[in-house]
Amino acid sequence: MPASSPAAAPGGYEIVKQNNDFVFKQPDGDVTPRALAQQFADVEYTEEMLAIEREHAALGLMIDAGTAVTLWDGRNCDYDLAVEGLLSMEPGQGDLGPRFSF
Repeated sequence: MPASSPAAAPGGYEIVKQNNDFVFKQPDGDVTPRALAQQFADVEYTEEMLAIEREHAALGLMIDAGTAVTLWDGRNCDYDLAVEGLLSMEPGQGDLGPRFSF
């Protein structure tokens, strides 16, 4: 599809590329106003960080594709062992958040 060709969306809405921006048109032809600030500056998007990435960087967080990967192998949790481990902790040995400090 050429860059200037509109993409039809359900209900008669259109998405039209104008210059380096996309314009969303309502079925009556009116342009839908931009609701959010532009996510990227006028640079190649791979050079600019998302707002959430900037926030994470400021907090010193390094979140990547491996962040949520666990070593869980699908087995059921042994609750007896888990509770025994928690109860055997010495005071101050672990901090599990404001509700569960030991």
